[in-house]
Amino acid sequence: MLTNKELYQLKWLLGLVLTGLSLWALCSLDFKSEVHLLVAFVILAFAFISPTRVAGIPSKVWRPLGAGVFVLIAVDFALHLPDFMPPLLRMVILLLIYRVLAPRARRDDLQLLLLGLFCLVISGVLTLSLLFALQILLFAPIAMGLLFLISWLDRGPESRSVVPELEGLKVLPLLRRVVRILNLKVLLLGGVMFAFVVAVSTLLFVLTPRFNLEQSLPFLQISGQARAGFSDEVGLGAVSEIISDDSVALRIDVPSKEAVIAAPYWRVLVLD
Repeated sequence: MLTNKELYQLKWLLGLVLTGLSLWALCSLDFKSEVHLLVAFVILAFAFISPTRVAGIPSKVWRPLGAGVFVLIAVDFALHLPDFMPPLLRMVILLLIYRVLAPRARRDDLQLLLLGLFCLVISGVLTLSLLFALQILLFAPIAMGLLFLISWLDRGPESRSVVPELEGLKVLPLLRRVVRILNLKVLLLGGVMFAFVVAVSTLLFVLTPRFNLEQSLPFLQISGQARAGFSDEVGLGAVSEIISDDSVALRIDVPSKEAVIAAPYWRVLVLD
């Protein structure tokens, strides 16, 4: 049986692993913040290799450091608006690193889980990559293990302010002790149940009929007339209608006028 000190240390290590997975998901996005990701990975690796150095940081340092992070986020947004996505993702990176290294109570662990889930979801939505399926499969057991430890260590209001004792923490000996006390039957049963949930979820996702949201919510229906130009068939008289029509049919947002060549060529891909 692990002691409370070892359970807190294991919870802290799971937070590092979950943060690393979240940063890996953000690597698929092109938001011109490779330096931020690189620095975040370096800090994360340093915390994993030498957790006692992180534990040696005085607790009174974290509050002004949090204020400094908030100032950096505010300045980043002010300098890059209205383009809010890159500063938003850089904000998530800063919050992840700050939250995983600072002393974490129960609420802070839940915030870390929420930030990690946001990273995976936003990466999956924006990239539409199959790598998202692998990342979410890795995220689920880590998050469940972290939630289990949070619930196990929750002893009411007095346990929510407990700071984990990282002094003397050695990663490999702790992991060996965890493996030594694991019940293989319980681990196997948990793996089978997790695989069953994944299989059923996949089956439901495939079999669930797709529907148009605007048909269920009438106020979302968009009234308008289809453009004849966006078609592989043009009816008689449609060419003259297109020539005489001066309404906006397509708008292209570019970073600057210099980014557009003298004779731009646009290709349109329509997904049905």
